[in-house]
Amino acid sequence: MTTKLEMIIETMFDVLPMEGTTAELTEKIERRMRGSTVSVQEVRNAIAATRSDPTAYEYMVPYVGQTRYLFAVMVDPHGEWIFDDTPEARAAFEAGSITAAKNVATRLKVLATEYLLAMKQTRKRNLRDRYEDVAEMMSFLGKRIDRQVADMEAAA
Repeated sequence: MTTKLEMIIETMFDVLPMEGTTAELTEKIERRMRGSTVSVQEVRNAIAATRSDPTAYEYMVPYVGQTRYLFAVMVDPHGEWIFDDTPEARAAFEAGSITAAKNVATRLKVLATEYLLAMKQTRKRNLRDRYEDVAEMMSFLGKRIDRQVADMEAAA
């Protein structure tokens, strides 16, 4: 039996690529799925599902940053991406890559701070040492990603 999420994922593939917002994508999907009510959150969940397990759905909707161009990237059973290299897709993909990297860097730096706080709150020395190691790694990666993103933005 096909779930509603799977039906949305299948229909979403049929209506992509498109210029628009997630709300506009939801409207297109709802029109195509005659008789079904589809919420923006359900479409966001469908997009997230294609990102978390692209081989299961044989495609994914990549992060597109602030662009309004939504598209699918085919994924073969071995996990290889088949990218339709149009100017719109390339620009959206690059913008999304930068936005996603910024989000990851910010999250890593916040988590590093949280681990340092946890380190100060624990009495177990071996646990403190592990918290400190993890915090240092996260902080380093966050800063490294920030530098790479700055270089990517300068090159764009």
